Amino acid sequence: MGQNFIMPVNVDDLFDIVKSVWATVVEVELERVDPSETQHTEEDFLCAWMELGGSWNGGLLLSCSHSLAVKAASIMYEVEESMLGEEAVHDTIGELANMVAGSTKPLLPDDATLEQPDVLEESDLPEKCLSGWPQIYIATKIDDDLLYVSFFKWDD
Repeated sequence: MGQNFIMPVNVDDLFDIVKSVWATVVEVELERVDPSETQHTEEDFLCAWMELGGSWNGGLLLSCSHSLAVKAASIMYEVEESMLGEEAVHDTIGELANMVAGSTKPLLPDDATLEQPDVLEESDLPEKCLSGWPQIYIATKIDDDLLYVSFFKWDD
């Protein structure tokens, strides 16, 4: 039997956190867009999935176009995009997801726990992400590059 709960994080909180992390770490200004108006391109997306436990059974998913992940890594590592290996790109997306999740943790129940991020291709996401619908979902963009952040919560 599902339990009623009040969502401790709202879309405005989540956008403010994501915008702040990206502005601070990779010095880019995100623009919020209506998720229904975005079109998923053919470009590969890179995803960072962080499992949440305790009284919050779910997770946080940060998903962005591969080109945005490379741009972010180039800024973080202060090297040309062509000099980056895939490991640096994955580390960057994992670290950005970790910062976003860590910044939302004070808004979650006290006993909520965060696992380390798993950086995956979109097709390798856990089944729950692919078959469920998030409680909160935001879409942002930088130029033509898309970034999505989703909070999932499942019944126990």
